[in-house]
Amino acid sequence: MKTTRQMWEGYKPLRRLTLTAVLLLLTGLSFAQPSLPFSKGVNLLNYFETWDGRYEGDLWQGSMPTLNKYDEYDFACFKDIGIDVIRLTCSFDIFTDEPGMTGNANNGNGKIDEIVLEKLDQVCDWAEKYQIYLIIDNHINHTFGAEPKASDTKMLRAQLESVWNQLAPRYKDRSEYIIYEIMNEPAHKDAKVWYKLQQDIINLIRSYDQKHAIVVSPSDYSSIFELVKFKPYKDPNLIYTFHFYEPLVFSHQGAGIAGEGSLNLSDLTFPYDKDRLPKYKGKTVKSWNELLKEEEKTGSFFYWSLQTYPNDGTVKSINNKIKKAAAWAKKNNVRLMAGEIGSKVWSIRESRLAWINTVVSAMNENQIPYCNWGVGDGDGFLKELRPGLFEEVIKGQLFPDDIDQEVLEALGFYMPSAEVAEKTNSSLKDPKFPFVVYDGLTGKGVCIEYDGATKETIVGDEHKNCVVVTLQTKSGLRYIFPKLVTEKIKKYKDSMYLCLSVKFTEADQQIEIQFEDNDGGKQLPPWKKSCYVKAGKDSVGKWKTYEIPVSSTVETGAWSNISMEWYNPRGEFDWNRCSDIFFDINKQELHGDVYIDDIVLKIK
Repeated sequence: MKTTRQMWEGYKPLRRLTLTAVLLLLTGLSFAQPSLPFSKGVNLLNYFETWDGRYEGDLWQGSMPTLNKYDEYDFACFKDIGIDVIRLTCSFDIFTDEPGMTGNANNGNGKIDEIVLEKLDQVCDWAEKYQIYLIIDNHINHTFGAEPKASDTKMLRAQLESVWNQLAPRYKDRSEYIIYEIMNEPAHKDAKVWYKLQQDIINLIRSYDQKHAIVVSPSDYSSIFELVKFKPYKDPNLIYTFHFYEPLVFSHQGAGIAGEGSLNLSDLTFPYDKDRLPKYKGKTVKSWNELLKEEEKTGSFFYWSLQTYPNDGTVKSINNKIKKAAAWAKKNNVRLMAGEIGSKVWSIRESRLAWINTVVSAMNENQIPYCNWGVGDGDGFLKELRPGLFEEVIKGQLFPDDIDQEVLEALGFYMPSAEVAEKTNSSLKDPKFPFVVYDGLTGKGVCIEYDGATKETIVGDEHKNCVVVTLQTKSGLRYIFPKLVTEKIKKYKDSMYLCLSVKFTEADQQIEIQFEDNDGGKQLPPWKKSCYVKAGKDSVGKWKTYEIPVSSTVETGAWSNISMEWYNPRGEFDWNRCSDIFFDINKQELHGDVYIDDIVLKIK
């Protein structure tokens, strides 16, 4: 049987002829807007950005991004499924020697970490090799909008100037596959102030680079409503962008972006169906008016969105909005793309597919290229591994192994060939190991979670980046493994070793390392098998390497968040459900810092 890709390739000549004929009919022998050299792609999330962190005073303290999340084989696979543009979201505001601040003019405008730039160079190489357009998106979500007044731009200007004074000269000689995006979703409410600031940054980039295209955005979070009021700049090599999640109350149900109300909403249908009411706070509402009444007291954006959903939650409404954006581009003779589209994977499946099909069809009809918000990460085309569990959706998926074919094809892509898919994640499939969990950066496919006073830091020795945990607080760190690695742990547990380097700062310090049998907290307690690493007088103040046989770990019981009680060991730990390792350093009687690096699983 032919794959979806083979059938698609076989019909390419007919597809081109049919599409051309349709476009000629729709546009009266002319295109709706000047064409772009790409048509559809994805945002790569949690790759050059991170949300694992917090503020300590004014300073952002958190993990490095997961810069090993994708490799060249992934880019070959992206190309194979039909992706021709990638929008790379980058947290340039926090990975600097003056990390992002909330009330200070620095605002993340220091020198970008060299490891981030070296990895970005590598991504540019892959994009150029596979002829995929790469949009370097300055995704400064951690600090934007922190100006004391709506009309201020001092902090924002400093950050934008810092980033583009570093990136533009670095990439000015790259091919035209590399594209710059000044800033993700400018929150500025004063459109005139943002317009002027964006012009200044265009001028700054052009002082280094006359060749590369620049993505520019309207204010109010790249709003489509602001776009149609936007006056184009004179620079001819710009790409105008908007983000499309309309109606937001549908696309972000179950997420907190539209406030507490949207977090409590589920099972909202698209298109709107008066006979199929959603759930609110876990219960099905008796009527739409009852839902409105529940939220009326807040006067929130969510409440307003609910009021308009019967009209906005329709195919006609979506088509009209996108058509207006295309008409604006045609009128002004400019290039236009939708930098983000997306809807949550936990929505009703048939409604989500209907929404995706409606939006993608409207984008294609109006010749507007689009990038879906994520490969996985809750909005993409990977399967929901454990329905209803947000963290499992975000942290457990692996491309391309967990592709949801129906969603992938609704977005306009097709399944990868068996040959390309087999090469993807080859490093995880290698039976020889060793598997690097963390060596200053997390290993491929690994997700990291920090608890309490845990962060990454730079030390002035051979270890460079490492994890540091401050004791006498509730602290810990968790590394969640990709499925391909958990399968190896199960298979080779009797001959596997956990290796790591630790530097203790006081003689009584210790770490409990737990392999977790995690069923998502649904029914069984998350049983643990533990081992301990303890300091000694000879190991204080210097790095020491430990090699621990996985077979030597001992079951130590479990805490259940369902029953809210502790369970003593029962011999019920199951390696088939082992999903992560947790470093538990929650010892109130201990003091000082513990440094951890070079965490590796290997077979002897």
